[in-house]
Amino acid sequence: MKDLKEKEAFTFIEIMLVAIIIGILAGFGVPQYFKTVQKAKQRDVTAIIHLIKGAQEMYHNKKGVYYPQNTSSVAIADINQNLNLDILQPSDIVYQCTGTGGSGFLCKGCHPSLINGRWCVETTEVSNPACVQGTGLCY
Repeated sequence: MKDLKEKEAFTFIEIMLVAIIIGILAGFGVPQYFKTVQKAKQRDVTAIIHLIKGAQEMYHNKKGVYYPQNTSSVAIADINQNLNLDILQPSDIVYQCTGTGGSGFLCKGCHPSLINGRWCVETTEVSNPACVQGTGLCY
């Protein structure tokens, strides 16, 4: 039988080894988590850009021109109002559409990513597309 005065406990080295192993595992897991979050945001932005493109097509079928009709750039509040959408803009993603005089548009959603720098998802409807391969995810 064991003496009551003898206590079983972990040594300092055993505790340090466990802490090091947990640190190594966290070192692999945390970057993967941020990559997964970024991919989810890109998918969300892509879905919203597809929604804006569909609304642009409906606007064009109804009025014969794309929104905005001039060459200005408009933010999400104007897009929501004029295309009858209800897109909520997260604080870290900026949506905007630029017109080409009523004959086309370029809409994009951009995010200042912490991992790979700024990324944008773009969609366009013009005879000479401004969405150039390599400048963003083009749809």
